[in-house]
Amino acid sequence: MIKLLILAAVTFGLFATVGAIRGAFRDGFVEPLQHRSGVRVSDHLIGLAIACVYTALLLASARELGFMRDEGMYFDAAKSYAGWFEKLLSADKAVRATAFDKNIVDAHWAANGEHPSLMKSGFALSWIYFWKTWPQGLIELFSRTWVLKPLAWTVAGVAKLAPKLFAEESAAFRFPGMVAGGLILYVTYLFAADVGGRAAGIVAAVLQAAIPRAFFDAHLAGFDAAATLAWVAVAYTYWRGLRSMGWAIGAGIVWGLALLMKHNSWFLPIVFVVHYLWLAYDVLRARPGAYPTLKLRARTLPIPWPFLFMGIFGPAIFVYGWPRLWFDTWARIDWYFTFHARHDFYNIEFFHKTYFQPPFPIVMVPFLVAATVPLATLVAGAIGMGTRWRAILAPLLPGSVARLDDDRRTAFFLFFNFCLPIAIITHPKVPHFGGTKHWHPAYPFLCVFAGIGVVLVARKLAALTRPDPRRWTVAAAVAGIFGCVAAPAVVETKRSHPHGLTHYTPIVGGPSGGADLGLTRGFWGYETGALVDWLNKHLPHGGRVYPNDTFHSSWEQLRLDGRLRMDIEGEFWNPTNADLLVVEHEQHMDEVEHQIWIAFGTVTPVYVVTLEGAPALTVYANPKSTKYVP
Repeated sequence: MIKLLILAAVTFGLFATVGAIRGAFRDGFVEPLQHRSGVRVSDHLIGLAIACVYTALLLASARELGFMRDEGMYFDAAKSYAGWFEKLLSADKAVRATAFDKNIVDAHWAANGEHPSLMKSGFALSWIYFWKTWPQGLIELFSRTWVLKPLAWTVAGVAKLAPKLFAEESAAFRFPGMVAGGLILYVTYLFAADVGGRAAGIVAAVLQAAIPRAFFDAHLAGFDAAATLAWVAVAYTYWRGLRSMGWAIGAGIVWGLALLMKHNSWFLPIVFVVHYLWLAYDVLRARPGAYPTLKLRARTLPIPWPFLFMGIFGPAIFVYGWPRLWFDTWARIDWYFTFHARHDFYNIEFFHKTYFQPPFPIVMVPFLVAATVPLATLVAGAIGMGTRWRAILAPLLPGSVARLDDDRRTAFFLFFNFCLPIAIITHPKVPHFGGTKHWHPAYPFLCVFAGIGVVLVARKLAALTRPDPRRWTVAAAVAGIFGCVAAPAVVETKRSHPHGLTHYTPIVGGPSGGADLGLTRGFWGYETGALVDWLNKHLPHGGRVYPNDTFHSSWEQLRLDGRLRMDIEGEFWNPTNADLLVVEHEQHMDEVEHQIWIAFGTVTPVYVVTLEGAPALTVYANPKSTKYVP
C-alpha cells in the first residue's frame, strides 16, 4: 500500500506540473484564490499528493505504535460488522436478502452502538477486501456486472504490483483512519489556498501534519482524525456553498457523512448559524461604503442554501447509513443522544491532581493547547489572526476601523471554527477524555491562519529589499520563513513518536517537564506496543504478562500481528500469576505499583520505557517466575 500511495502522489504531482506548464498557476502563489479564479484542478492534485505522502508516512510508522484501549473495541466491532457486509455483498441473492432482517442487523450491529457507522464500516471493509480476501474478493465483487469489470481488471493489475497491501492485520483496520488524516491536509490546503494563496495552503497543510498529537491520532483505528476531517470538510463546503449551489448541495451530503463519523458533528450547525447571523448583521448595518438603504444592502446578503440541503440530506444519511437505526429508529436515536449527554467522566491528571468528575479547571484546555502544539505554529497562527482582527471583529468596530474582508466574512468564520471546539471542551462540566483529541478540529483553522501569517511576514521581509518586491523575492522569503516555522514542528513530531501522549513541547520543558508538572501521559494502554521486542527477548519460552490498562483485544492484536509471540499471554485478572507486570504512569495507577511492591517485595523495576527521560511504562518481574530471563 505504501508503494501505491507514493505512486499516486507522484502521479498527482506530475499532473499538477503539467497544469503549471499550461498556466494553471498564473494567478500566483501568494494571492488569495477566492479573489481570482478560485482553486483549480491542479490545486486539488497538489492537496491529494500531500495527503497521499502523509498517509504513506503514517502507514510506514504505524508498526511502532501499540494499540489504544478503544482500538481493541473497534477491532471487535469491525469484525462483527464485517459479518453483515459479507452477507450484504454475497454472491448469493438469498444471503443478501438476510442482511435486511432485523435479527441479523441487530446481531451484527449491536457492538459499540454508541458510535455511528461510517468509520467502523471502513475498518470492516478494509479488513475484508484489503487484508482478508485481497485481491480475489474485490475481483469477484466487481466481476459480477459488466459495468464494474474494468475495476476488476484494475484491481488485478494493482495486485501484481502489490500482492500484499499491508504488513500486518491491524494496518488494514487502521488504514481508513490514516486516509482521514491525509484528507485533513487536503482540505486544509484547499481552504488556506482559497483565503491566503497556494503558498499559505502548503504551509498550512505541512503545519497540520506536524502537530504531534494530531500525528499520533491519525495512526489509529479511531474516530478522532475522522472527526477533525468531518469538521473542516463540512466547514469548507458550507463556506463554498454560500456562493455555489453545487457546493451547497455538497455541504448537505458531507454533513450527513460527518454525522456518521462522530457525534460532535451535530455542533456544526451552531457554527454556521452564528456565522450567518454575524454575516447578516454586518451586511445589513449602515456603514461607510455600504448601500444607503436596507433593501439594497439585503440584496448583497448571500442566500444560505447550505442550510436547506443540510436539513434535507444530513438526517437522512445519518439514519439510512447506520443499519442499527433501521429498526426502532426513534428509540435508538434517543438512546444514542442520551448516552452522550450522560457520558461517564473519565479521569485526567492536571498539575498533580486527578479529576474524576467536574468541575474541571477552565485553564486546562488552553494550557494543553500551548503545551502540545509547536510554539512556532502557535505564533504563526497568532500573527495570521492578528492581521485579520479588524475583519474578525468588524461588526463590533466603528466603520472607520472595521475592515470588510469579503462577502462571506471569512476571517470571522475561520476564527470561530478555531475557537468553538476548544470552548466546548473548556466548559468545566463537559466530560474530559484525556489528552487533547476532542478539540483537534480547531487545529486546521489554526494552521490556515498560520499559513496566512507566514506569507504576511514573508511579504514584509521581501518589501525590505524594494517597495514592490519581485515574485521570486517573495517566494524566497516564504520558503525561508516556512522553514523556520515548520522545522521545529517536524522535529517535535518526530521526537514524539511513538509516545505521542507522553510528549509535551519545550514551552513546558518537553516530556520530562510535562511529567514534573503532573500532566497526563502514557495513558489508554497503548505503550505496551513499545515492549514487544523486549518481551520477546526476555520471555524466550513464553510466559504471562499483566498489561495493566491495555485492553484484551488490543493485547491480542499484538500477537495476531506477529509483533508479540503467541506463547506470551496476557494475565488480566490475577497479577500475582504473571511473570512480568506492567504499570502505566498515571496518577490513579500509583496504587497498582504500590501493590506490586508489597506483593513481590521489591521496588526495583526490570525495565522502563521512557521518552526523553520521562517514564511512560515500568515493568516489574515476579521473583518466583521461571520464565523471565534477565
